[in-house]
Formats: sequence, C-alpha cells, structure tokens
Amino acid sequence: MLKLKFLFISPVFFLALSLYAQNSFKEVESKSYQLYTEEKWQELSDFGTEAYKNGYDYYFLNVRTGRAFFELKNFEASKNYFEKALENNSASTFAREYLFWCYFNMNQQSEACKIYKTLPDSIKKRMDYQPSKALDFIYVEGGIKLSGNNDASDNLVYGGIALNHQFSPRFSLYHDYNYMQQQAIWGEMKQHQYLLMPALKLNNSWSVSSAFNYSNYKSSLNYVDSAKWVGGHSEYSSGGSDYIVDTNVVEKYVFKGNYEQNAILTQLNFSKKIAGWAFSPHIGLYKAWETPDYYKNTNTVYDIREIKVFSPPPTLY
Repeated sequence: MLKLKFLFISPVFFLALSLYAQNSFKEVESKSYQLYTEEKWQELSDFGTEAYKNGYDYYFLNVRTGRAFFELKNFEASKNYFEKALENNSASTFAREYLFWCYFNMNQQSEACKIYKTLPDSIKKRMDYQPSKALDFIYVEGGIKLSGNNDASDNLVYGGIALNHQFSPRFSLYHDYNYMQQQAIWGEMKQHQYLLMPALKLNNSWSVSSAFNYSNYKSSLNYVDSAKWVGGHSEYSSGGSDYIVDTNVVEKYVFKGNYEQNAILTQLNFSKKIAGWAFSPHIGLYKAWETPDYYKNTNTVYDIREIKVFSPPPTLY
C-alpha cells in the first residue's frame, strides 16, 4: 500500500515542480527583457548574474547580461557572457561582434583579429576597425599635365607614391612622396614633397595624429627680356635742309641663377566622434627658408637716328 501511494504522489510532485520551473523561466525572461529595453544596465547585470547562478543558461539571457556588462565597461564579464551566448547559438553574429569589441577594448588584439575574420563582410564594412597589416595599401600615380600655352611653358610632369602601414588596430603610419618638373620660358622648376603621418586611436571615439610635411622647391633661371621706349623726337634746319632726329632707348634684361626654398609644416590633430559628427581641432607650425642665388643684368642701348629731309626747290613765278 505504501508503495502504491508513493507511485501516486510522484507524478503530481514532478508536475508541480515543472509548472514552478516554467513560471520561474517566464519571470526571468520577462524581467530581463524589461530591464534590457529600459537600458537599466546595472540592475540587469545583477539580475542576469543571479539568474545564471540559479541555473538559467540560455541565449537571450546571456546576450542581455553580456550587453549590460559591456555598457558598464566591464569587458571581462561581458566577454564571458557573450561566449556563453555563442555556446547556446554558434551562428549568432550579434554575440560574435560584441565579443570582438570586448577583446578589442581589453587590448587583446590577436583574439580580436581572430573574431574579426569570422564576421560577415556586411558587418566588417560598418565597423571602424583595421586589422594589423605591415603594408595596408600602396598607391602610385603619375602623368603629364598638358600645357595650355606652349610658348610660355612646356607640359608638367608629375608622379607620386603613397603607403599605409597598419601596425596595430589602433596605430597606423601613412607616408607619401610627390615629384613634379616643368620647363618654362623663364627656366626650369623641380619640386619634391614628403608627408609622414602617424595616427593613434584612443578609447571613447578619440583619435590623435600628427603630420610632418617637408617640401623642396628649386628653379633655374635663364630668362631674357627687353623693353623699348621712344626717348624723344626733334626737328631742326641747317644749310637749307631739314633734319629729324629720333632717339630710341632699348633695355635688355637677363635673369640668371638659381632659387631654392625649403619648407616644413608640422601639425597635431585631435578627432572626436559624437553622434555621427566629427570634431577635429588641430594646431600647426609652418617655417620656410629661401636661398636666392640669381642676378639681374640690365643692358641699355640708345638708338639715335638722324634723318635729312630735302627741302623742296623754290617756286618761280
């Protein structure tokens, strides 16, 4: 009789326990969802931790708890819960992206890079992240700019190369070199320019960069010019004949020598992104050195012409 009684009570007991577990699960799900939508991160982190200790381990609870710790900047605890969420659902790109940012903010770049490689391209395109690359990209450009007036100057020849090194997701180094050359009526010019720009990404959407720009300009002068003035015009008579005297002054200018300018521009730039806006205050310093080594030679020529005008013979009446 006792055995039959025990068998009769057992199904009722387990049914009650099952109903209690279902009600408790609904309470955990409802409460965690409410705290998540209301963005009560501290309360949600405490509630989710306690629920996990009580045996509740499912995807949505772990994701919500992980997000709460992430917003509280407790990235270690957030990482643990997003890892649990991926154990519940390995296909979740939402949990995987947050797990990436946890590693990124803890400066565990190798682990962050592993997670980044597993993300779909649609997510990578909107992420402000650059994985480490010794040579991120190389850009080469060159050509000829045709002259619009060949009598004044020949075509401009130019070329340049740019390289970017992404030594870490936070630190990059960009530099480029440009060159141009042109022959003109006054001589020839050449210019070299080099830019070096390191950049560092900080936390809280801050970044800082500096720029060092050096340029060297050289020109060789070999230019001849002239100007002409009519200095005077006079008439006089002598010995029955009339004379006209024209005085012309011609000045010839010769420019020869070299000119060189070296210039340096240094900048310190800061950038902060706030709600889709970027603020970029910066300070800079510019300095140029000129070394002119040319001369101007003036040669003046006076051209005096005397023209005899024959007087007409007298008229006889």
